[in-house]
Formats: sequence, C-alpha cells, structure tokens
Amino acid sequence: MTLKEALRIVKGRYGLLAPEVDARGKMRYVVAAERELRAIPEVADPESGIAIFAPEVKELARGAITIEALVRRKSPGLFRA
Repeated sequence: MTLKEALRIVKGRYGLLAPEVDARGKMRYVVAAERELRAIPEVADPESGIAIFAPEVKELARGAITIEALVRRKSPGLFRA
C-alpha cells in the first residue's frame, strides 16, 4: 500500500488535520480521530488529534493498529501498567 492510498483511507475513517514537521525534519500526519480520542479518558485534548509518521499511517489504514494502541505507544506515561 502506498502512503497516498493509506492517507486516503485514514482520512475517510478518521479525518486528517494539517500535517506537521518534527524537530528532525520528518513529516508527521495528524489524524483527527476525535471520537476515538474522546473515548480515552487520559487524552487531555482530543480535538488536536494524534500525530503519526508514515509507517503508522499505513498500519492504521490496514487495520493493524487502533487509535488507542497508537496513543498507548506514543504516550505510555498516560496509562497505568
């Protein structure tokens, strides 16, 4: 699956916000997923979405990972063990 195809799928499922460039110059795609983020009590600002890199966009598009799993991966400190 190409990144373009994955972005189209993710945009259709969750919506996309404006992309960001991190401090290393790598593109991060911001997935809106507001409904899914609101369902996770630990997320303080669900309106801001979740910023993920291209391989994660492809994982999400394939259904290989969920929004909650991405949040846990990106911010494990939000959750108790």
